[in-house]
Amino acid sequence: MLLAAAGVWVFYAGWPDLVIAAALLVLFLRSAWRVLARARAELREDGGRSNSPEPG
Repeated sequence: MLLAAAGVWVFYAGWPDLVIAAALLVLFLRSAWRVLARARAELREDGGRSNSPEPG
């Protein structure tokens, strides 16, 4: 973040902020994709059964 702020100051432009924002977006999307992939794998492995006990 400090590098982006320094880049904005040095270049008098907003593109360093956009570069950092894009990098953070990629990190977020990669982690979200991994979570979804693991959840799908667990559902397939478990056959869609819930681990919670039956009510009553």
